[in-house]
Amino acid sequence: MSDDFAPPPTPDGTPSGTVNRTDFRATPPARRRRGFPRWVAALLAVGALVIVGGVAAQITLTKRAANSTPGDADATGRLHSAQVVSGMCLEALGDAAGPVMVVPCDDPHAAEAVTGTTVSGADFPGDEAVAKTVLDFCASQLAPGGPLDDAARGRQWVAWVPSRGTWSAGDRDGLCIVFAESPWTGPARG
Repeated sequence: MSDDFAPPPTPDGTPSGTVNRTDFRATPPARRRRGFPRWVAALLAVGALVIVGGVAAQITLTKRAANSTPGDADATGRLHSAQVVSGMCLEALGDAAGPVMVVPCDDPHAAEAVTGTTVSGADFPGDEAVAKTVLDFCASQLAPGGPLDDAARGRQWVAWVPSRGTWSAGDRDGLCIVFAESPWTGPARG
């Protein structure tokens, strides 16, 4: 081997391929972080999420319960469909459960809750059973020759029934609602 290719010596004079043990220094210990340990911060974050979720759930349940409490028969304005009671007149029927505009029956209206029935039972009997109970009642009331034949004359009718969700909030009322394409004034019942 030729000396022309030898590595240069290190500053302390040892050949560069040789390392003295004194050249190594101990790594200083890692500094401890100040503040909360990570697990405490994670626990606080999870706790905050649980609290926020609980508050949101309570607000939702309170609102849902308020929307399923039957309204006063003389009430007007924007109500949830579960708050409509017999004798209320509706500006329009709507396509699904939700907000409806209740108007005085002396104003033009396109629908009217003419009668209703209460479905009994503590447990929800199922969508089909509830629908059958309310539909059978409405058919008996609004059929030709029935007690409310005059309310249905020249109009169509539909039954509003409690859903599983409104049932759990205490709604047991089914309604018979007459409606027409052309609004009318005054009560549908003669």
